[in-house]
Amino acid sequence: AALSAGFSFCKGEVVLTMDGDGQNDPKDLPLLLEELKKGYKAVSGWRKERKEDFLKRVLPSKIANWMIALVTGCKIHDTGCGLKAYKAELVRGIQIPHGFHRFLPALFGVKGKEVSEVIVKDRSRKAGKSHYGLLRTFEVIRELLTIRFVLSGPEKWKNRFLKINMILAILTTLGAVLKSLPLVGGFGILLIVSYAIYKNLERFLKVQQKGAYRVKYFWTKEEE
Repeated sequence: AALSAGFSFCKGEVVLTMDGDGQNDPKDLPLLLEELKKGYKAVSGWRKERKEDFLKRVLPSKIANWMIALVTGCKIHDTGCGLKAYKAELVRGIQIPHGFHRFLPALFGVKGKEVSEVIVKDRSRKAGKSHYGLLRTFEVIRELLTIRFVLSGPEKWKNRFLKINMILAILTTLGAVLKSLPLVGGFGILLIVSYAIYKNLERFLKVQQKGAYRVKYFWTKEEE
Protein backbone atom coordinates (compact mmCIF):
# COMPACT_ATOMS: atom_id res chain seq x y z
CA ALA A 1 0.00 0.00 0.00
CA ALA A 2 2.82 2.40 0.83
CA LEU A 3 4.42 1.86 -2.57
CA SER A 4 1.10 2.35 -4.37
CA ALA A 5 0.46 5.60 -2.50
CA GLY A 6 3.94 6.90 -3.21
CA PHE A 7 3.70 6.03 -6.90
CA SER A 8 0.33 7.80 -7.14
CA PHE A 9 1.50 11.04 -5.51
CA CYS A 10 5.00 11.29 -7.00
CA LYS A 11 5.71 14.53 -8.89
CA GLY A 12 9.16 14.13 -10.42
CA GLU A 13 10.49 12.33 -13.47
CA VAL A 14 12.26 9.64 -11.45
CA VAL A 15 10.99 7.61 -8.49
CA LEU A 16 13.35 6.15 -5.89
CA THR A 17 12.32 3.65 -3.24
CA MET A 18 14.04 2.18 -0.18
CA ASP A 19 13.09 0.20 2.90
CA GLY A 20 12.23 2.00 6.11
CA ASP A 21 13.92 -0.42 8.51
CA GLY A 22 17.45 0.93 8.05
CA GLN A 23 18.78 -1.99 6.00
CA ASN A 24 19.24 0.19 2.91
CA ASP A 25 21.89 2.92 2.82
CA PRO A 26 20.57 6.20 1.28
CA LYS A 27 24.12 6.88 0.04
CA ASP A 28 23.55 4.19 -2.60
CA LEU A 29 20.67 6.08 -4.23
CA PRO A 30 22.97 8.19 -6.50
CA LEU A 31 24.39 4.92 -7.89
CA LEU A 32 20.91 3.89 -9.01
CA LEU A 33 20.28 7.30 -10.53
CA GLU A 34 23.49 7.17 -12.55
CA GLU A 35 22.59 3.71 -13.87
CA LEU A 36 19.08 4.87 -14.78
CA LYS A 37 20.58 7.66 -16.91
CA LYS A 38 22.03 5.00 -19.22
CA GLY A 39 18.55 4.50 -20.68
CA TYR A 40 17.06 1.80 -18.49
CA LYS A 41 13.44 2.00 -17.35
CA ALA A 42 14.24 0.56 -13.94
CA VAL A 43 17.29 -0.16 -11.78
CA SER A 44 17.32 -2.55 -8.83
CA GLY A 45 19.72 -2.75 -5.95
CA TRP A 46 21.61 -5.99 -5.39
CA ARG A 47 22.60 -6.81 -1.82
CA LYS A 48 25.42 -9.09 -2.88
CA GLU A 49 26.85 -9.37 0.64
CA ARG A 50 23.82 -10.10 2.81
CA LYS A 51 23.97 -9.54 6.58
CA GLU A 52 21.25 -12.05 7.47
CA ASP A 53 21.19 -15.73 8.39
CA PHE A 54 22.12 -17.78 5.32
CA LEU A 55 19.82 -20.77 5.86
CA LYS A 56 16.80 -18.83 7.15
CA ARG A 57 16.87 -15.82 4.84
CA VAL A 58 19.63 -15.75 2.22
CA LEU A 59 19.20 -19.24 0.73
CA PRO A 60 15.37 -19.06 0.52
CA SER A 61 15.76 -15.59 -1.02
CA LYS A 62 18.17 -16.89 -3.67
CA ILE A 63 15.75 -19.68 -4.59
CA ALA A 64 12.80 -17.27 -4.74
CA ASN A 65 14.78 -14.78 -6.87
CA TRP A 66 15.75 -17.54 -9.30
CA MET A 67 12.12 -18.66 -9.63
CA ILE A 68 10.85 -15.08 -10.08
CA ALA A 69 13.47 -14.40 -12.77
CA LEU A 70 12.50 -17.62 -14.52
CA VAL A 71 8.79 -16.79 -14.50
CA THR A 72 8.97 -13.07 -15.33
CA GLY A 73 12.00 -12.93 -17.62
CA CYS A 74 13.60 -10.14 -15.55
CA LYS A 75 16.98 -11.57 -14.56
CA ILE A 76 17.36 -9.79 -11.22
CA HIS A 77 19.45 -11.27 -8.41
CA ASP A 78 17.65 -9.49 -5.54
CA THR A 79 14.00 -8.63 -6.17
CA GLY A 80 13.53 -8.19 -2.42
CA CYS A 81 15.90 -5.24 -2.24
CA GLY A 82 13.95 -2.08 -1.43
CA LEU A 83 16.44 0.15 -3.23
CA LYS A 84 15.04 0.71 -6.72
CA ALA A 85 14.84 3.51 -9.27
CA TYR A 86 12.11 3.92 -11.89
CA LYS A 87 11.12 6.26 -14.66
CA ALA A 88 8.08 7.96 -13.14
CA GLU A 89 5.77 7.33 -16.11
CA LEU A 90 6.34 3.62 -15.59
CA VAL A 91 4.81 3.47 -12.10
CA ARG A 92 2.05 6.08 -12.05
CA GLY A 93 -1.45 4.63 -11.79
CA ILE A 94 -0.36 1.10 -10.86
CA GLN A 95 -1.87 -0.34 -7.71
CA ILE A 96 0.17 -3.12 -6.08
CA PRO A 97 -1.79 -5.74 -4.13
CA HIS A 98 -0.23 -7.32 -1.06
CA GLY A 99 2.54 -9.71 -2.09
CA PHE A 100 3.01 -8.51 -5.66
CA HIS A 101 5.83 -6.12 -4.69
CA ARG A 102 8.11 -9.17 -5.04
CA PHE A 103 7.70 -8.94 -8.80
CA LEU A 104 8.89 -5.38 -9.27
CA PRO A 105 9.83 -4.13 -11.78
CA ALA A 106 8.37 -6.94 -13.97
CA LEU A 107 4.88 -6.02 -12.74
CA PHE A 108 5.24 -2.68 -14.57
CA GLY A 109 5.78 -4.49 -17.85
CA VAL A 110 9.56 -4.02 -17.82
CA LYS A 111 11.39 -6.47 -20.05
CA GLY A 112 14.71 -8.11 -19.23
CA LYS A 113 16.86 -5.71 -21.27
CA GLU A 114 15.10 -2.66 -19.81
CA VAL A 115 16.25 -3.25 -16.23
CA SER A 116 19.72 -3.12 -14.68
CA GLU A 117 21.27 -3.84 -11.29
CA VAL A 118 23.67 -2.00 -9.02
CA ILE A 119 25.51 -3.63 -6.12
CA VAL A 120 24.50 -1.87 -2.89
CA LYS A 121 25.38 -2.19 0.77
CA ASP A 122 23.29 -4.33 3.12
CA ARG A 123 23.03 -3.34 6.76
CA SER A 124 21.54 -4.98 9.83
CA ARG A 125 17.90 -4.16 10.45
CA LYS A 126 17.57 -1.08 12.68
CA ALA A 127 13.79 -1.16 13.17
CA GLY A 128 10.86 -3.51 12.78
CA LYS A 129 11.08 -7.27 12.39
CA SER A 130 11.07 -9.84 9.62
CA HIS A 131 7.66 -11.10 8.48
CA TYR A 132 8.97 -14.23 6.83
CA GLY A 133 7.43 -17.53 7.90
CA LEU A 134 5.41 -20.49 6.68
CA LEU A 135 2.44 -18.31 5.66
CA ARG A 136 4.72 -16.03 3.64
CA THR A 137 6.10 -19.10 1.80
CA PHE A 138 2.58 -20.08 0.71
CA GLU A 139 1.93 -16.51 -0.40
CA VAL A 140 5.07 -16.49 -2.56
CA ILE A 141 4.01 -19.75 -4.23
CA ARG A 142 0.51 -18.36 -4.84
CA GLU A 143 1.88 -15.18 -6.42
CA LEU A 144 4.38 -17.17 -8.52
CA LEU A 145 1.52 -19.23 -9.94
CA THR A 146 -0.39 -16.06 -10.80
CA ILE A 147 2.14 -13.53 -12.08
CA ARG A 148 2.39 -14.82 -15.67
CA PHE A 149 -1.38 -14.46 -16.06
CA VAL A 150 -1.28 -10.96 -14.55
CA LEU A 151 1.38 -9.90 -17.05
CA SER A 152 -0.52 -11.34 -20.05
CA GLY A 153 -4.01 -9.99 -19.29
CA PRO A 154 -5.56 -10.57 -15.84
CA GLU A 155 -9.19 -9.98 -16.91
CA LYS A 156 -8.91 -12.44 -19.79
CA TRP A 157 -7.31 -15.11 -17.62
CA LYS A 158 -9.74 -14.60 -14.74
CA ASN A 159 -12.62 -15.49 -17.06
CA ARG A 160 -10.74 -18.49 -18.41
CA PHE A 161 -9.95 -19.81 -14.94
CA LEU A 162 -13.60 -19.45 -13.95
CA LYS A 163 -14.48 -21.88 -16.75
CA ILE A 164 -11.58 -24.17 -15.83
CA ASN A 165 -12.79 -24.23 -12.22
CA MET A 166 -16.28 -25.27 -13.30
CA ILE A 167 -14.90 -28.11 -15.45
CA LEU A 168 -12.59 -29.33 -12.69
CA ALA A 169 -15.44 -29.18 -10.15
CA ILE A 170 -17.58 -31.37 -12.43
CA LEU A 171 -14.73 -33.86 -12.93
CA THR A 172 -14.02 -33.97 -9.18
CA THR A 173 -17.69 -34.61 -8.47
CA LEU A 174 -17.75 -37.31 -11.13
CA GLY A 175 -14.77 -38.96 -9.47
CA ALA A 176 -16.62 -38.93 -6.15
CA VAL A 177 -19.70 -40.50 -7.75
CA LEU A 178 -17.51 -43.21 -9.28
CA LYS A 179 -15.77 -43.62 -5.91
CA SER A 180 -12.41 -43.17 -7.61
CA LEU A 181 -9.85 -41.80 -5.18
CA PRO A 182 -7.25 -41.05 -7.91
CA LEU A 183 -9.81 -38.99 -9.88
CA VAL A 184 -11.00 -37.12 -6.80
CA GLY A 185 -7.45 -36.50 -5.58
CA GLY A 186 -6.03 -35.50 -8.96
CA PHE A 187 -8.82 -33.23 -10.13
CA GLY A 188 -9.34 -31.95 -6.59
CA ILE A 189 -5.75 -30.74 -6.32
CA LEU A 190 -5.97 -29.12 -9.75
CA LEU A 191 -9.19 -27.42 -8.67
CA ILE A 192 -7.56 -26.02 -5.53
CA VAL A 193 -4.64 -24.61 -7.54
CA SER A 194 -6.88 -23.25 -10.28
CA TYR A 195 -9.24 -21.63 -7.78
CA ALA A 196 -6.31 -20.02 -5.91
CA ILE A 197 -5.06 -18.47 -9.17
CA TYR A 198 -8.59 -17.29 -10.04
CA LYS A 199 -9.06 -15.61 -6.63
CA ASN A 200 -5.63 -13.99 -6.87
CA LEU A 201 -6.44 -12.57 -10.31
CA GLU A 202 -9.74 -11.32 -8.91
CA ARG A 203 -7.88 -9.70 -6.02
CA PHE A 204 -5.43 -8.02 -8.39
CA LEU A 205 -8.20 -6.59 -10.56
CA LYS A 206 -10.19 -5.41 -7.54
CA VAL A 207 -7.19 -3.48 -6.22
CA GLN A 208 -6.72 -1.81 -9.62
CA GLN A 209 -10.31 -0.55 -9.39
CA LYS A 210 -10.55 0.38 -5.71
CA GLY A 211 -6.91 1.09 -4.89
CA ALA A 212 -4.44 -0.52 -2.53
CA TYR A 213 -4.56 2.28 0.05
CA ARG A 214 -6.76 4.90 1.66
CA VAL A 215 -5.58 8.46 2.24
CA LYS A 216 -7.06 10.86 4.80
CA TYR A 217 -6.57 14.55 4.18
CA PHE A 218 -6.05 16.72 7.26
CA TRP A 219 -6.43 20.46 7.03
CA THR A 220 -5.94 23.41 9.33
CA LYS A 221 -8.38 26.15 10.20
CA GLU A 222 -6.47 28.51 7.90
CA GLU A 223 -7.49 26.32 4.94
CA GLU A 224 -11.21 26.46 5.73
